[in-house]
Amino acid sequence: MKHCKNLQNIAPFIKYVKMNLIQNILNTYGQYAALRTATLLDELCLPQPEHGEYTHSWDGGYLVFLNPAACVLRLTHHSKILDVNHPHIQRPLGSRNAGVLRLDINPGLTCPIDPRDAQALYQRMKENNILLWDQKIHNLGYRPGVNNPTQRVPVLIDHASIQNLSQSVSVIKRAIQAKTWIVNEYLTIGMPEKNPPPVAIEDDPYEELRICLGDTWGSGSIKKFWQAAATAKESKLLTAGWLTGDMDKSGYKNAFHGSQLYERKWKGPL
Repeated sequence: MKHCKNLQNIAPFIKYVKMNLIQNILNTYGQYAALRTATLLDELCLPQPEHGEYTHSWDGGYLVFLNPAACVLRLTHHSKILDVNHPHIQRPLGSRNAGVLRLDINPGLTCPIDPRDAQALYQRMKENNILLWDQKIHNLGYRPGVNNPTQRVPVLIDHASIQNLSQSVSVIKRAIQAKTWIVNEYLTIGMPEKNPPPVAIEDDPYEELRICLGDTWGSGSIKKFWQAAATAKESKLLTAGWLTGDMDKSGYKNAFHGSQLYERKWKGPL
């Protein structure tokens, strides 16, 4: 392992400095998670993100926005990922375990969505015994239809914001559910009625990319996947939805500026 052989020796000190991603994982989740993440980044031919180039997610994980490929690298603690399947829950293009964390490569979608579509998605999931307890419009995105690229199919991006209704829901989650519902109600004031959004099906338009990533991850040919992703971005199958004026103004998840900082280091499959 060419990275971090002495990570355990610096753990007591790194809390005083601006940590890169691997150092932050070491400090928070321990040596094995840090070493595994460093190895996976090597396999993906991605440089380690420095402070400001990655983002902390609300659930204690991390996000790295990859502009050249219009993909998002997400690290999530396994305890935050529920075993819930639904066509409106977007599947990653690929995943690997990194100790207590799971590293996902997610497709870039158009985000945020219309609050009316967020409300429709909440109702659809509830009918399937799934509670979308945090229906913030930034937790959702639009993907193209499988047979109709012009369709805007709303899907859940943040897997940690749902819960199976067969289990008890905490008071905190119920409070967030009420808050985000009220926010979406406020956002829809003055908007005309809207037809329900397209219904998602089990298949999604990213299956070829998913197969490509599975075939190349760890094989030494990962560049083929990144090239395929860059091509999908050009065709608008993938979208760097965080590179908008609204995201710049809001500063949401540091996605707009953090992604551009990281792009100076990783310019894609050159």
